[in-house]
Amino acid sequence: MGAWTQFGAALLLALICLPFTVLADLPEVTTAQRHVDDMNVIIQEAFDQLESARSEEDIQRVNCISEGVTVMRGLLKIAEENMLSLREFNARGDAKSAGHSAMKIAIAQKKFGELDSQVRSCGGPDLAGTVDGRPDIEKILDDDLPTVDPVVGLKDIELFLERPPSASQFY
Repeated sequence: MGAWTQFGAALLLALICLPFTVLADLPEVTTAQRHVDDMNVIIQEAFDQLESARSEEDIQRVNCISEGVTVMRGLLKIAEENMLSLREFNARGDAKSAGHSAMKIAIAQKKFGELDSQVRSCGGPDLAGTVDGRPDIEKILDDDLPTVDPVVGLKDIELFLERPPSASQFY
């Protein structure tokens, strides 16, 4: 028992005395982490929109948002797995593989932005300015604009077109 205690104390002393080298994160790691954080915020907003559509009982909008959220969830899972791989490659010092994982995260983030636009546009235009389903259009005209149609006063011009003579002497 005494030998193990001395060994443990020596090991602890060696660990304390060793100079710690802090691994510097590659710039891709911080950028990729920011992308993953942005994706988490976007998917949370999409879930809020889905909840709002469900409370309004708008089936078409719920289906549209659900499609986008399903793809977003898959992309987020892939991005988080690649973030874990990126951290592992960074710890190993494998810059090439880390760059590859960071590229996958960047592609997922770009697609996430497209899906966010799709989810936000679900449901079409707001029906606040409609009457019986038709848009309510207000015309605002300046006083200096003419009120009559300027084409009304024009006459139909008859053109007399004569067939040109034949250019061939055999015709």
